[in-house]
Amino acid sequence: MMAARQQPVRFAHVSAHIAFSCPNMQPSPGTARSLREQGAIDLYDVAGVLIRRIDFAGGRSCLAIDLAHLLPQLLAVPCRSVVLRHTHPSGSPEPSEADILTTRAFASLLRQLGIDLHDHVVETGTGHASFRDRGLL
Repeated sequence: MMAARQQPVRFAHVSAHIAFSCPNMQPSPGTARSLREQGAIDLYDVAGVLIRRIDFAGGRSCLAIDLAHLLPQLLAVPCRSVVLRHTHPSGSPEPSEADILTTRAFASLLRQLGIDLHDHVVETGTGHASFRDRGLL
C-alpha cells in the first residue's frame, strides 16, 4: 500500500525554506559589522556537546535557510538539540514578528524529528536577545 503524499513544508511564505527577517530596519550608524544577516545552527548531542555548526549567509534584511540542505545534515549526526542564531545588522537585537513566527514553525518541525530547539539568539555588535529567556519558545 502506498503512503499518502505529504504536503511540502512552508515557512515564511517560501516553500522548503525558513526565513528570518527584520523588515524596514537599516544598519545602525557606525556599524562596522556585516551589512548582511548571518546565521548559524549549532547541533548538540544528548550530552550537550557541540557536534557541528552550520553557517548561513543572508541578505540585508533576511536570512533564508534551505531545508533541503539543512535536514540531511541534521539527520546525519546524533543531534538531540539545536541553538539557532542570527544577526540583525540594524544593531537592534529585538526579534521581528517574522522571527518569532518562523522560529515557532521551525521548532515544530524539529520536534517531529525528535530534536529540541533549545534557543534562538538574535545577535548584534552590542548585545543579544534570547528567545528562551524571553519566553518566546
